Amino acid sequence: WRVDIDSDQVAGRLSWNEGPDGTAGKLTARLRRLVVQDEPGAADGNEVVADPKPVDVPEVDLVADRFDLYGKSLGRLEVQAQTVDRGLEWQLRHLTVKNPDATLEGSGVWRVEPGDNRTTRRRMTLDASLNLVDTGKFLDRMGLPATLAGGAGKVNSKGSWVGVPDALQ
Repeated sequence: WRVDIDSDQVAGRLSWNEGPDGTAGKLTARLRRLVVQDEPGAADGNEVVADPKPVDVPEVDLVADRFDLYGKSLGRLEVQAQTVDRGLEWQLRHLTVKNPDATLEGSGVWRVEPGDNRTTRRRMTLDASLNLVDTGKFLDRMGLPATLAGGAGKVNSKGSWVGVPDALQ
């Protein structure tokens, strides 16, 4: 199926192709705009899950020309991801967020992390590289105005946290 959408939060085209044998297949999104707003009180993914059930989640191929996250205009977003083991592991094969001030590139895995015999949590691991073209303008964009003037550099990181992929604080 295919959907053309134009709202305050999302504008563009979504298409979904069913996979073989009725599996989730692939979701492709080509968006002019994607706005994710902070929702107070939303679950952060830290909750303990008893015996998680496998879930069939589609492969994701997303491009958003304008990506706003929690009130910050971050630029162009590209995401390619797929699930393994029917949703017990979500592989972020490619992540790029690009604007005139910086480019973030990364990859990672969000997986069910076994606990004791009764409980589990999900853990996100991410390898990322931030290439800063103008550090001062990047900090302005991130809500830290007049912190620094100019500057360039590169930051490489490897991180891991319990919760949903955007729960890093």
